[in-house]
Amino acid sequence: MKKIAFVLVVFCLSLAVTGCRKKQLEPGVIVADKQVALAEMKPEDVIVSVNGKALTRKAYDEKIDLLATLYSIKKPSAAQSSVDN
Repeated sequence: MKKIAFVLVVFCLSLAVTGCRKKQLEPGVIVADKQVALAEMKPEDVIVSVNGKALTRKAYDEKIDLLATLYSIKKPSAAQSSVDN
């Protein structure tokens, strides 16, 4: 019983230590020098760029519209929100 408790304590401590370590983050690309609300962005503005591929506001809106369409097809009883973009 004491061995099981000891192993459990060591396991929990090892999880805590590995979870508390600072993770090395990959260097990112800073596209803009200020924060802008999504609603204030123009369609050609870049939201985020990852590995050289940019996601623009227009592409983001298209993806959200596609997700809403697919969801409404899967769940016909779901009512779409009346909030304007």
